Amino acid sequence: MVNDSEHSADRVIVDIGSANRLAAVTGIVLFGLFMTGGIYTAVDTQDTTISVIGYCVAGLFAVPLIILLRLLPVLFRSCGLAFSHSGLQYWEGRNQLLIPWHEVAAIGIGYEQPPELPSLTTSFEDAVKSYAAGKAKETLKVDGKRRIAVEIFPIDAHAVAGQPLLCRYRSEQTPPAEELHSVRWRLPIPPVVGVAGGIERGVRTFHPDRWLGWFARPWSGGALVGRRRLDPSES
Repeated sequence: MVNDSEHSADRVIVDIGSANRLAAVTGIVLFGLFMTGGIYTAVDTQDTTISVIGYCVAGLFAVPLIILLRLLPVLFRSCGLAFSHSGLQYWEGRNQLLIPWHEVAAIGIGYEQPPELPSLTTSFEDAVKSYAAGKAKETLKVDGKRRIAVEIFPIDAHAVAGQPLLCRYRSEQTPPAEELHSVRWRLPIPPVVGVAGGIERGVRTFHPDRWLGWFARPWSGGALVGRRRLDPSES
C-alpha cells in the first residue's frame, strides 16, 4: 500500500503524485487486460455476432487506455502538499510555493454528488474510527465519478493572481459558506483515501479553524458545468 501522507510534529506531507501514478498504472493494466480480452474473444470465434461484440468491448476499453497513456507525463509528475506552522506548501516538480496561513480563509474537500451514488461520509477521522484501514475506502464511498478536489479559499480574492504555479487551478463557483469568496484554487485529487485523509489531517493539525470539511458540489453529469476558469487578467 502506498504511503500517501507523512505526519510529523512539525509537518504533514501529502504526496498527490504517487497516488496519481498508482491510479494510472492500475488503470492501464485493467483497461489493457479488458481490451486484450475483447480482441482475443473477437479473433477466437467463428461467430460473427460474438466477434463484433468482442471488438466493441475492446474499443470501449481502448478509449480510456489511450487517454491514460496520453496523460502519463502529467500523471507521473511529482506534486503534492505540505502543511506546517508556516502555511500550506505546494510543489510540482522542482517548483514550489508557500501560502501563509494568514492568507488562507478556509480549506476543504469539494466533491460532486452523482445521483446514483450515496452521500459521502464528511469526516475521514469519523469514517475510520470504527473500521479497519482496509475498509476505509468503502466507508467513505470515495469514487472517481465525484471529481474530488481540495479547495483553497484565499482571504483576498485577488491573491489568486499572485501564484503563477497555481494559475490553472483558479476557478469560480458558489462558495460553501457565505463569508468565503467564489474565487478559489481547486486542485483535483485522486480518489484515494490516504490523500483525502492526509489533507484533513494537515489542516486540523496546524489550523483546525480553517478546516471546512467535505462539501457537495452540483453534479455536472461529467461536464464542466457551473464552473468557470478565470483568465489571469480577472480577479
